Amino acid sequence: MGIHLRHLMDLACVHYCGKPAVIIAPRELDQDGYAFPLWRESAIAVDLDNLSGAVNEHLSEAPVVLLPPWTRSDYKGSLSTEKLLLDCKPASPDSLLMVLVPSVLMTGERYRRFRQELWVNWAPVLLLYAEGALDGVHSSFRVVALFLRNRERKESTKLFNLTPGTVSLEDAERDFKRLLVKRDGTVVHGYVLVEEPGPGDSLSFNRYEPALIAQRSALSSFGPTKPLGELFEISMGRFLAPEHVGLMVKVDDPRGIRVIRGRDILRDETIAPVEDDAVYVNFPDDRCLQVGDILIRSIGRLTDFGGLVCAEITESDLPAVADSKVLILRCAAPMPRSQRSIVLQFLRTPLAKKIAYVDEGYHLTIATLKNLPVPQLDDNLLAAWDNLESARTRFDVWRMEADAVLSNIFAGESSKAARSQLISSGRNLRLRSNAAAAMDDESYIFRTRFPYPVAYRWRVMEAEKSAREYKDAYVAVLDTAETLASYIALVSLGLAREAGLNLGYVGNIREKLKRDVGPSFGDWIAILREISKSRAVRSASSSQALSDLRQVAANREADAALGRLADKRNDEAHLRRVASGDLPPAFEDALADLVVLMNAALVVTDIPLVQIVSVQWDSFQRSALVQLREFMGDHSVISSQFIRYPSSELEVGSLYVMDDHRELHLLRPYLVGNDCPKCHMWSTFHVDGASQNFVTMKSLEHGHLFKDENLPNALRHVGLL
Repeated sequence: MGIHLRHLMDLACVHYCGKPAVIIAPRELDQDGYAFPLWRESAIAVDLDNLSGAVNEHLSEAPVVLLPPWTRSDYKGSLSTEKLLLDCKPASPDSLLMVLVPSVLMTGERYRRFRQELWVNWAPVLLLYAEGALDGVHSSFRVVALFLRNRERKESTKLFNLTPGTVSLEDAERDFKRLLVKRDGTVVHGYVLVEEPGPGDSLSFNRYEPALIAQRSALSSFGPTKPLGELFEISMGRFLAPEHVGLMVKVDDPRGIRVIRGRDILRDETIAPVEDDAVYVNFPDDRCLQVGDILIRSIGRLTDFGGLVCAEITESDLPAVADSKVLILRCAAPMPRSQRSIVLQFLRTPLAKKIAYVDEGYHLTIATLKNLPVPQLDDNLLAAWDNLESARTRFDVWRMEADAVLSNIFAGESSKAARSQLISSGRNLRLRSNAAAAMDDESYIFRTRFPYPVAYRWRVMEAEKSAREYKDAYVAVLDTAETLASYIALVSLGLAREAGLNLGYVGNIREKLKRDVGPSFGDWIAILREISKSRAVRSASSSQALSDLRQVAANREADAALGRLADKRNDEAHLRRVASGDLPPAFEDALADLVVLMNAALVVTDIPLVQIVSVQWDSFQRSALVQLREFMGDHSVISSQFIRYPSSELEVGSLYVMDDHRELHLLRPYLVGNDCPKCHMWSTFHVDGASQNFVTMKSLEHGHLFKDENLPNALRHVGLL
């Protein structure tokens, strides 16, 4: 027996009872592989027929360690380890019985009834699992040192998992001692059971491991989970070698159907090519695999690398039938391709395997798979998943095009033609690659994918920076920060109003507008912080875009950067300006804060700013053909695009944001788009002052003002006036 397990059992005996009586079958004393050398001198050898009687006799005087025989051939008649343990009864409330048995007795479903009967009299206080702990036995064999106390005595259950070779004896001892004195909580290799399992339930170490329970609970953050058995019909492969040997045919037999074995399911998510030892059978067609079936190896180990080994059947794999070492998943109902992809991806994760093999063993069962929780992504995550899948497919196509160009370079007869082909055929691929590489440049993203008001301000800042005009560049950084904060605040106000949420800071802005004073940088920051802390906004499930925007100010680094930039803006406004000699480092410091803020605000790239150009309702299709312009990037001269929309209640000329469900959200009157009367550039405007008959609107791009007589009523409607 491995020294680690022997030593930890000794520690547990000292902790629970002191020196126990060791009762053992005579044969075990002669087998060094299974005996306790430390207890050999005090062990009491008892005939197999009298083991339970001897245990019961000694339990009335002292705790007992029982080492039953390990092979079933040692037992006579109906006697077994299970029967032997059930015949042992506690003699008093303090009775303690320690027994070393195969771990399957505590984890296997076939032993559920045995556990139910055992727990009638006994309650487990410690389960010490060990793998590779017995000399002369395969290293994968797991045992459990089971410490049982009279059920009348209420005591917590502790589980410890020992794998010799992965931890030193000193570390294992230190960790085990910590567990023995704990009333709750965890140690590195063990934990105190929080809830008592149901009668007969598995006591697998993995099943109740707090880390696994937390990971399993965290799946709900992706959306509701469903048992795999609700999504798929799960069955075992139909070919059983002993039973169907008469159906086997030669490889060239036209009736032959390939048998896919567990080993044919590869870790690269494909079915292995046909090998020389492939098996073919003559099976009825209605029992064969179908395109889209998901095959999973049914034999594996939790310690194996990666997740479950599975692959999806394609047309090229058919006709085929799976053998009995394969589990088959077939959709119970039509399922979107993206959802199938999500299931496959999840099955290949170590978490899925850990849950699937939660009761140990090497065979994955249909019952276990049916109960495996599978995340059902919510609409936002599903859209993001689809986008990533599309991107991956596009990249694969580009790679194949590049492979084709490279592989055909030397295939032709003319080197001149090959040279021309390499240059011309690769041009588009190089342009795509360069465009994709540009997306790794923060500045490129800020300039091309942020809403026009922000991207325009960023471009101005870059121009001043490249000209080394540090004073103007410094001010441009502060302008960009204020524009970004005001844009997010204004969009958030529009989304909050649509969701029926009232933000308290709107009243502060209303009071300022009464005095014909416009909102300041500090007001925009106050709105962002209110949104980040508002419980109503946090729970506003009807507006995912608003929930995403609240994360900008909720980001501590971004909020701190925002505060520093606002302080610099106040210093500039109150004549506490940076000295000319200090401008270069001051600019770099401010720019670093702006980059932090911009990166935290990348969510705005997912909700583009658009202006409605026209709306044409189709009564037969019950949808509208909407022409719109998307103002994303640093230029206002852009082309139109058309989308189908389920409603005609859209305002031509007004600004909207479009979320990832392609739903449009009105921004008027918080943000409006017009040609600027002063510079004649298309610009975005927000209210900056008010009088009885008109309001003053201020441009986010360049600060120009104009008076609007049409907006006061709308501003009163939303509570700003």
